Amino acid sequence: QFEQFMVKAPPAGTSETPQSDFDNPLLQAMAQDFQSDELTGPKLSPDFAGLANNALCQTMSDEKFKQKVDLYPRPVNVDRLQAPRVNPEVWGKVRPATRSRDIRMSKAQGRLLKGLVPLTRLVDVLIQAKGDHKKVDLEKCLKLFLDGLAIFATTSQDLSQRRRELIKPDLD
Repeated sequence: QFEQFMVKAPPAGTSETPQSDFDNPLLQAMAQDFQSDELTGPKLSPDFAGLANNALCQTMSDEKFKQKVDLYPRPVNVDRLQAPRVNPEVWGKVRPATRSRDIRMSKAQGRLLKGLVPLTRLVDVLIQAKGDHKKVDLEKCLKLFLDGLAIFATTSQDLSQRRRELIKPDLD
């Protein structure tokens, strides 16, 4: 029942704003009056848009998430791709409730950073190909990007859950 208080994104392939491709100029003007002020870009291909929307509203299992993350260990020379730890002297002064919240936030931050690993690898592949004037393996690039997207989408779900947990006590 708590879920009813969270606004959900529209189903894949739909829009919260009215369509503005009416033949009648009066209807088109009215539809534009009700469109969101949010700046949006061009449409994605229907298949990819549906996949992206689905990934952002469905949760990947912990096992599948771990398998995907394990494909991309942190590059040895990029030590900032991990959540920083709290200084032990500071940690010793932190209340238990704050520690608990920080641990959950640190976990979410770690998941976010795990999503950056395939994207940093993708950028590295592209930079090397450009520098060496080589052709890019599009399949490899697409896999790196899509795996990063999947990790980010799962992390977004995790953060939404954390937000629900933070809001719920105020509703009781």
